[in-house]
Amino acid sequence: MLVVVVLVVVVLVVVVLVVVVLVVVVVLVVVVLVVVVVVVVLVVVVLVVVVLVVVVEVSLEVKLSTIWTDEKQNREEAERRERLEERRVEEKEQEERDCRGANR
Repeated sequence: MLVVVVLVVVVLVVVVLVVVVLVVVVVLVVVVLVVVVVVVVLVVVVLVVVVLVVVVEVSLEVKLSTIWTDEKQNREEAERRERLEERRVEEKEQEERDCRGANR
């Protein structure tokens, strides 16, 4: 009878140990899965940030380039108009001098 009791106790201890080991393995698997999910989420976040940075940079590059080009064209047109106005003033002054010279 004592042998049977000892065997039952040993079997129970082995079953408890197996259950504990299985629980530990399940917990470890869950922890590993959580870590994998966190890493995947972080990678996705980093990729989204990189894509956003590239989109914003390209957008700014296009806008800044356009603004710079437009401003350059505006400046060139203003300089051209200024030169034309100076020529007109000089031509008018020359005509006035010519008229005064012809009247003498």
